[in-house]
Amino acid sequence: MILNQLLDNIRLENEIYHKDVTDAMFRQVQSAKAKPFKANIITANTTINAVDYDLGRQRVAYYDKDTSSYQYTPGVKTQGNRGHAYRNDGVDIEKDADGYHIFNIEDGEWLQYTVNVKKKGTYTIKFNGSLDKGGVSSDTGPGIRLEVLGEKLSTVYITGSEPLFAEANLTHVVFNAGVNTMRVQAIGGGFNLKSIQFTLDK
Repeated sequence: MILNQLLDNIRLENEIYHKDVTDAMFRQVQSAKAKPFKANIITANTTINAVDYDLGRQRVAYYDKDTSSYQYTPGVKTQGNRGHAYRNDGVDIEKDADGYHIFNIEDGEWLQYTVNVKKKGTYTIKFNGSLDKGGVSSDTGPGIRLEVLGEKLSTVYITGSEPLFAEANLTHVVFNAGVNTMRVQAIGGGFNLKSIQFTLDK
């Protein structure tokens, strides 16, 4: 009975496939390039999940100050993904009521996204998330700096008086039609990131 239950449990249809693990084991040991985690097709009004940043190594697809340590080093106790959810690299991801979000964001950390833009133009980017418990937003932080195709844009600061919801808007961001890469960098830290919304300016 126990063996039959084990065999049933390990059937492919009963497993969760983590493509980031496969990518880390086979592709990332041979390539330092990032690749999209999902298609992230951007139309006139599109929202992507913050947890769907690119696949790749630390400092290539993301930068996290507490990334995993994959070999024993005396005195080093980094643990990687503190939420132990959704993905298995160094970024901290936590499950919530309707999916997942990035949490424990620290100053200087960043995430890279490859997006496929259907129409060239200027877009308004809205970052949706929440302040850490007890966090307070101001005109000096926490904030987000966006980099598109290698060009660093202005820093926008998180607004919202309640810890349950916060947002930051960046307007007139130019995207070319086709594949674009962008990096979202934390300035100051102290917030969680749920999603990124793209709206084509009229």
